[in-house]
Amino acid sequence: CLLPGYHQAHHKKVCTMVSGTMKIRLLVLLLSFNGSQGEGNKKFCETLGKKHNLCLFEVDKLGAACSKHGPGAKILQPTDADKDLIVQIHNDYRRRVAKGEQKTPELPKAGNMKAMTWDSELSTIAQVWANQCFFAHDEYFSRRTKQEKYIGQNMFRVINPINYTSVLSKMLDRWYDEVRGVSLKQIRQYKPTTTGPSIGHFTQVVWAETNKIGCGVVVYPETLQKYTVMTQTV
Repeated sequence: CLLPGYHQAHHKKVCTMVSGTMKIRLLVLLLSFNGSQGEGNKKFCETLGKKHNLCLFEVDKLGAACSKHGPGAKILQPTDADKDLIVQIHNDYRRRVAKGEQKTPELPKAGNMKAMTWDSELSTIAQVWANQCFFAHDEYFSRRTKQEKYIGQNMFRVINPINYTSVLSKMLDRWYDEVRGVSLKQIRQYKPTTTGPSIGHFTQVVWAETNKIGCGVVVYPETLQKYTVMTQTV
């Protein structure tokens, strides 16, 4: 999922998923503006660079690496209900922190916590990278927008899920559960670190200035039960 805001290295979250009718329309619009042909795309790539994922890859096609996971990998179409669920769970967790209701460990109230909303542009950028079937972070300049230079990115992969909705809930619960490794010192002055407990997913979920999110999802159908979910935030 992609979310607007600063966290770790100023990056946004991205969730790998494509929406229904409204999303398809958006993809067509972005392809006409950011696709491989046309003056609109030329100006976009001149502004954001030819190494941006929207300049390197097609929005509605899977990358060659997906074939390594077996035949029939596909983009999972999210519904409006899926998007609402992702936004709702993020905001529920953010509200918990903002109100000072996080007790183990106990965290201070947040004075400037913004509400999260769905962002279709971030969702498209997230989906493009998810479509490549690389379970790895891309470069910050490959996912930025004209408005935001640094976009946060979270990824999640699960095998044999009960259903898609359970994947989304499980993903967000696991990210927030990293709160167990958070110290008050880190809250007061956050610095990314490669030592100690992993808390990067949690900080992305509750970063106060973050207010937008978009996600993309890819299914590897050799089992028809493996999901890779990518989230980006601003």
